Amino acid sequence: ASSDSINSICFANGIFVAVAIDGYTAYSTDRGLTWSLGDTVGSAFLCNIVYNDVLGKFVCLAETGQIATSADGNTWETETIKAGAFFRVLCYGDGVMLAIPQNSVVGYRWTNDDGWTEITIPYDAWRSGCYGAGKFVVLREGSDIPPDIVLSKSMVSTDGGITWAESS
Repeated sequence: ASSDSINSICFANGIFVAVAIDGYTAYSTDRGLTWSLGDTVGSAFLCNIVYNDVLGKFVCLAETGQIATSADGNTWETETIKAGAFFRVLCYGDGVMLAIPQNSVVGYRWTNDDGWTEITIPYDAWRSGCYGAGKFVVLREGSDIPPDIVLSKSMVSTDGGITWAESS
């Protein structure tokens, strides 16, 4: 994978892990000075990576709904959350992971006790999300036609993705 195809990068436990188009992964154990290719995770566009401290693993999401996990950034195990959906958002915080398709009001929530379960999110066209300060925040696209893309809506959840409110 070339540097222009990397979509997301994450750091935990002294390891950088990057995910890219066509299922490529790479990892570095020397502060990012040198990189090695990890196992390829299928052939899908890998759009996001997080570190799940409950699992003790990196978790990456493919736009096809495939989830892959790795403790070292090299060897990956895969599962599919929801085939046929077009995923864009993966975020983790406080023992909860959220995976949200771009054009759907149905998302997916992971906890160690329940695994993946469906959640409902108002609106669709989700583009990005993160966790911080005790809440999940997801951002919605305002337009699909570059260069006019603007973020026009954001939703906030303070209960781990179960209920959502429009941010002010």
